[in-house]
Amino acid sequence: MSAVKEIIDAMPFSVFIFDDNCNLTVMNSSALMLGYPYEEIKGKNVNELSFINRQDAERMCDRLGEERFTMESAVQKKNGTEIPVQISVSKLKDGHMMVIRDISDVKRARDYIRTLAQRDIDEIKSAKNYAEKLLRNVPASVTLFDEEGVRKDVNKFFEELQGFSRDEILGTELDFLYPKCEAEKVRYAFELCKKEGFSECETVVKRKDGSRIPVLLRFSAIRDGKTEVLALAVDISPLKKAQKFVEDLLKKVPVPASLFDENGKRMMVNETFEKFYKYHACDMINSSLCDIYPEEYHKAITGAFEKSIKEGYSSCEVEALMGDGVIMPAVINFSSLRDSEGRTVVIGTATDVGGLKRREEELKKVLDSLPAAVWRSDREKRCIYINDEFTRLLGWTREDLIGVKDYEAPYVCDERTGLCTRTWSEVMHEVWDTIERGGRPEAFEIPLRTKDGRIVVHRAVEIPLDDGDIWASMDITMDKNI
Repeated sequence: MSAVKEIIDAMPFSVFIFDDNCNLTVMNSSALMLGYPYEEIKGKNVNELSFINRQDAERMCDRLGEERFTMESAVQKKNGTEIPVQISVSKLKDGHMMVIRDISDVKRARDYIRTLAQRDIDEIKSAKNYAEKLLRNVPASVTLFDEEGVRKDVNKFFEELQGFSRDEILGTELDFLYPKCEAEKVRYAFELCKKEGFSECETVVKRKDGSRIPVLLRFSAIRDGKTEVLALAVDISPLKKAQKFVEDLLKKVPVPASLFDENGKRMMVNETFEKFYKYHACDMINSSLCDIYPEEYHKAITGAFEKSIKEGYSSCEVEALMGDGVIMPAVINFSSLRDSEGRTVVIGTATDVGGLKRREEELKKVLDSLPAAVWRSDREKRCIYINDEFTRLLGWTREDLIGVKDYEAPYVCDERTGLCTRTWSEVMHEVWDTIERGGRPEAFEIPLRTKDGRIVVHRAVEIPLDDGDIWASMDITMDKNI
């Protein structure tokens, strides 16, 4: 028994042993923390122990037939202090053992956790209230749907836009506000949002008074254990009016014009377009950007269209396939417009350059017939044409020079020779300075390099044009040698 007493004394909590009649026979030294010496409570029945309240004592006696049970309660020290405890009672061979553990720290921890949990609950409630207030006051028509498309909530701007009160609209199905011809499109966008998280569509919504307004409908999925869908409806009536104004304006523009969406789909064409291209407007609506142009121009047209969206304007030179089968050279100009919502439309106009092309061909024939080397450059001094005599005298072909700038051309000779007192650069800079000052340069001598590596001298004249320059020259190398 002394060994058992030592083991019990070593336990860091209060231990009491009772006989079969529930009278106290043993207690350990840790039990002294209650303030009662063993001699004072020895032999007392569990119902007589003042530190255990009467109700707990009765509950314990009722459960003494169980092998083991535990309960939480409070015991009162001799000095009157009450502490929270866990009481465990185990059945022994000839009695019972009661273990009392002070759970003050555990209770404080529980209270702290409970306080934190309550604070989290309060914060969640606060966040929910904030979200509801935000939803109610967002300056756009907002609807909250459940996964099946039933309206769970709407904000006050919904009520203003649609004309229905919150009580009237809650519980209605998704299709309730949309005409039959629009319902399938709206349902598709709704289901797409549930899969991909976001979708949008342009549609028409019915108001309570029977009127209809165009809206941009944007769906956004909310996933928090269950799926809900938030729908934002933006009234695009002003945009539609502006678009109609642009369309009406384009109809009156005296050049062929198309209105495209940002994907290159034609939304309308004007009457001049119909007359110029010889296509009916009904055949052109919803046609793609490149439909009336040969395939070799598709890349250039697409590039110019995309550039106009990025930079606001672009153009390209193409040939159009007219409705009567005739091929017509034209310059297409693209100009983009962007609304406040970020949507883009592109205006495309066409200029008939057939007459200009014919004049170009006539000019080329004249230049080709001249007994002089002729070079033509654009405003950026980039070669756009050389005649056959230029190739005969210098050896350089159109493949060598078209697109090359004057000062980067392979015939440039900046070496000093006995044939010419100045280099190519010195001569040309003087010529360009004269032109920039509004003067007309006189004939000049200039060194040139032939394709086979010889250096020759030409007597040349430069004629400034509105869209570039033409200069013509004749080889005078033999005269120099003489």
